[in-house]
Amino acid sequence: MEIFQALLGGFKAVVEPLLDAPKTLVHNDFAKKNILILQSSGEPSFVLVDWANVQWAPGVRDLCFFILTSVPPSIRPDGGEVFLRHYWSRLSGEGVSDYSYEQMLGDYRRCVIMNMGRWVYMGGHESFSPMYDSILRNNIRGLTGSARELDLYSLFSN
Repeated sequence: MEIFQALLGGFKAVVEPLLDAPKTLVHNDFAKKNILILQSSGEPSFVLVDWANVQWAPGVRDLCFFILTSVPPSIRPDGGEVFLRHYWSRLSGEGVSDYSYEQMLGDYRRCVIMNMGRWVYMGGHESFSPMYDSILRNNIRGLTGSARELDLYSLFSN
């Protein structure tokens, strides 16, 4: 709850550093509902559908959205660190050498705050359907453990 209260005065200052984060093409709605798994022979292939919200933004944005909306909190008690380390190791393996794990983690934490702000904004609309209300409540509930593990409140005191 402290984080939601801190959003009022500190949102811009917390997420503004994302403007300088490395950018790539992001789906911006990277959730399991938008992933098709095709199995014909051998290894399965994955197809990402519904590119209506595509954007040029930090790549960790998609990872953040996926973890928060598609990975149950019960299997990410460490705030998603396993996923973050895997993502960063893949970046490193593909030759990204000027983006440290610490930078990526900071960008991830800011993306979590950005999502929280977006959910608060969306939840304030009168035309908010019951389906989206349910999604919003689930997403906020799913943040509780991660918000503590990621020490998100500390971003507002810097």
